[in-house]
Amino acid sequence: MTRLERLYFKKEETKLNVKITNLFGIYSDDNMEYPNGDLAHSICIVYEMEIINGMIQADNDETLELQFFEIDKLPSMFCKQHEEIKLDLQTKYKMEK
Repeated sequence: MTRLERLYFKKEETKLNVKITNLFGIYSDDNMEYPNGDLAHSICIVYEMEIINGMIQADNDETLELQFFEIDKLPSMFCKQHEEIKLDLQTKYKMEK
């Protein structure tokens, strides 16, 4: 199990046991401003994962709610970079159908 898989499963984020299956992409062209005024340059590394076992559960610390969505029913994302990732995922999975 990789460090990323342990982090994803153990205490942070989801409580799901996952296996990384693919590096989907690295997104690094977004400067953003958070609602509190903080400025950041964001780098997102996106992996595709397979769920091995576990039940999805928020940690109630950094994450209050978790939910699965159909790929074509993903909600609006809070920043431009996440919207780009969403569109790339939707394009990939539409092509695979």
